Amino acid sequence: IVMYQVLSLLQPYGNVPPSQFESTVIKGGGRPPMDASWPEGVKTLLTRMWSTDSVERPLSKEVVTILEGLLRGPEEELYPMSSLQWLFPEKILCDVPDCMN
Repeated sequence: IVMYQVLSLLQPYGNVPPSQFESTVIKGGGRPPMDASWPEGVKTLLTRMWSTDSVERPLSKEVVTILEGLLRGPEEELYPMSSLQWLFPEKILCDVPDCMN
């Protein structure tokens, strides 16, 4: 949902009254609408991240890899490593529980 907020600059579920949040979002699986102008890769990633089945959701390492690929585009050889990896190479490609050690 945070990624949606960053991309859309909107409050997710802003049109859902608090009294209907549980039935609409938690039990009903309602998700915020994605902008048609967003790249398909971003929409696919968000859909996976919002899966009700936790097994289908990508790990944080995979999210980073996908986002790097989307940002890098076809010129991958020009940007072999993200700037975050240069700053924190031991932390950037791990899952949150693993990084807490």
